Amino acid sequence: MDRLIALRDHIHAFGLRRVKISSLLLVLLLVILLTVLIFLFFFLQGRSPGVILLPDFHPNLPEYAYSFFGQGDKLLSKPMDLALSGNRVYVTDTMNQCVKVFAHNGDYLFEFGSRGPEEGQFEYPYGLAVSDQGEIFVADSHTGKISVFNDQGSFLRYFGHEAEALTQPAEMLFHRGKLYVANLDPASVLVFDAASGEHLSTIGRPGSGEGELSYPNALTLGEDGNLYVSDTGNNRIQVFSTDGNYLKVFTDDIDNPRGLAFDSFGRLLVASKLMNEIVVLDRHGNVVDRLGSNHLNLPNGLALDGKGGVFVTDLISVVVFK
Repeated sequence: MDRLIALRDHIHAFGLRRVKISSLLLVLLLVILLTVLIFLFFFLQGRSPGVILLPDFHPNLPEYAYSFFGQGDKLLSKPMDLALSGNRVYVTDTMNQCVKVFAHNGDYLFEFGSRGPEEGQFEYPYGLAVSDQGEIFVADSHTGKISVFNDQGSFLRYFGHEAEALTQPAEMLFHRGKLYVANLDPASVLVFDAASGEHLSTIGRPGSGEGELSYPNALTLGEDGNLYVSDTGNNRIQVFSTDGNYLKVFTDDIDNPRGLAFDSFGRLLVASKLMNEIVVLDRHGNVVDRLGSNHLNLPNGLALDGKGGVFVTDLISVVVFK
């Protein structure tokens, strides 16, 4: 009988040890899972977790890949902006008063537009945007006109020409049936119905205070759904809701900001024209890196291809980082 009791106690103790080991293993697995989830959270934000056990994480920046200048008598001269659509790169060849079209690898395809006051002609073509329907919108900041072309370069119509506020359009952005236009002077962002061209509202006003703008050159949409505007004359990036409400100054640490775009890590890339570089900002507006200082000469327009590639216009070329 004593042996049976001892055997029973031994089995009971063994069972308790198995339960404790299983519980410890479960706790360990939960800790590991939680650690992985924390790391992934900060990884997706492009920030360091700030935990000793986890290394600092800074997503790698693309590196210089190549530049394209046009070819022969089709060389670029002060290209101000660009837009990517499908396998094409549309570039406003500003001093040649036309739009040049390239393949992503830089091969010249064709061009459209010429110098003059007539339909399909330009004086100072600046901003470019491609609609969901594949139409090419080109903003002429000297004439105050936005011209619309098909994807073969044939002129279709003028856009928003009845709006008195449209005087010096620069870069443009399509979003949810609206076209947002950075207007250099008087400084503002103009909002149009993308289908009808009706002027719906105006965001910002000239000045240097909160929500005021000075020669805004570019704009982009953030992951938060808000509008980020290059307030060039005030050397800062300001944030507005798409309804036009002023939210905050994102950064005032960039000299002459121009084109801007968010990458897949939530970082904001901004062309700093006078510093000849792309400034990289985290989600809080802090400068975390710089790109292209040895390859850029007065950068202005900036576009991402969604595959890690960064396309930048500078004084005489399109510079590509991958």
